[in-house]
Amino acid sequence: MMGLEKFHLEGVDGTATTWEAFGKWYGEKVLTGTTILPEETKTKMKVLVGDEKDPIKKAKIIYDYVQKKSRYVNIAVGIGGWKPMLASDVDRLGYGDCKALSNYTKALLQAVDVSSYNTILYGDADKANIQSDFVSMQGNHMILAIPNGDTYTWLECTSQDAPFGYQGTFTDDRDVLVVKPEGGEIVRTKIYHDKGNTQIGKGTYTVNENGDFSGVLKIDSQGSQYDAKSRVETLQPNEKEKHYKEYWDNINNLKLGKITFTNDKENIRFIEDVQISASNYGQISGNKIIFVLDAFNQYTGNVNRIRNRKNPFQIQRGYLDTDEIEINLPAGFSIEFLPQNYELKGKFGEYKTEIIKKDNNKLIYKRSMLLNNGKYSSKEYDEYRLFMEQVSRNDNAKIILTKN
Repeated sequence: MMGLEKFHLEGVDGTATTWEAFGKWYGEKVLTGTTILPEETKTKMKVLVGDEKDPIKKAKIIYDYVQKKSRYVNIAVGIGGWKPMLASDVDRLGYGDCKALSNYTKALLQAVDVSSYNTILYGDADKANIQSDFVSMQGNHMILAIPNGDTYTWLECTSQDAPFGYQGTFTDDRDVLVVKPEGGEIVRTKIYHDKGNTQIGKGTYTVNENGDFSGVLKIDSQGSQYDAKSRVETLQPNEKEKHYKEYWDNINNLKLGKITFTNDKENIRFIEDVQISASNYGQISGNKIIFVLDAFNQYTGNVNRIRNRKNPFQIQRGYLDTDEIEINLPAGFSIEFLPQNYELKGKFGEYKTEIIKKDNNKLIYKRSMLLNNGKYSSKEYDEYRLFMEQVSRNDNAKIILTKN
């Protein structure tokens, strides 16, 4: 990395000896004068928030306004892509890049007496920190920080559909530079803990005497899993079909039925209600039907074998998946073989399956998988590979039915 303690950008002298000094320079020399708005817009914002006194509730109203009014357009002009478009121009045109939209939101918040700070960071699904021990121009993205007690509410101003205050996997859990009037400060953004990144599956499926499959499933996703799932709602029909065929790549001949989504932005939960069917899910061999019990949430990936691995590895985000599925077996068949209940515990997480026989034709299949985030040494890589291999093998456990 390279940094300059003294620099000159298109007519503006700068200094970067400490983060505080760098933030002060950026605020005073680059951002000053960019948040001026027409009086008409300021009045409109005051009318919009009405008698609301709570700064966070006011911010929520303004954020909703920005999402409805603006869209993202990348604008790489100005001082090295650092100086935002004027707020008055964004107000007139209805578009801007990340720094323009963050700055515009900041200007609208100022109009209703809510303070907020421009925040510079590396935006990416792979977490990357501002290198706090190396003062320099860093980052590729801007969001907004609203002081909220001794923490911050973070606003992703480029998104037209992100819930208020939600940080997805593009900006979560990393060191960022918050630009305050008194100078810059390195702060950590929101951390979603493993057990908070949940996916809860509840459903039922039936396999008939020909091995054909039909099922319904409700998937409730929260935490960082909300981010991955809620995008499905915006996909075109052909893209949706592609998504689910990849998601259930363990089911051949998959046909999608009715799909409905509930995007609960208030509680940050995304719920998918999906109907699916497939021919020949069960493999018929003579008078037997064989099929994998775990149809809906099977780990089918594999961790590459690397002999003599030299580098450590990291699981950036952990998660907790829990499933409870009712399985209806075809009439006129009895169970010849049923997989054992299985439990696996270790430093990488916990995995457990349980199969409950309700009656001759009905089973309840329960599965839970907790993966722990963390940094691990190269020596632990093989252990991790074997852990995931055991999960995969057990997820692929088959039941054998014999015709009476």
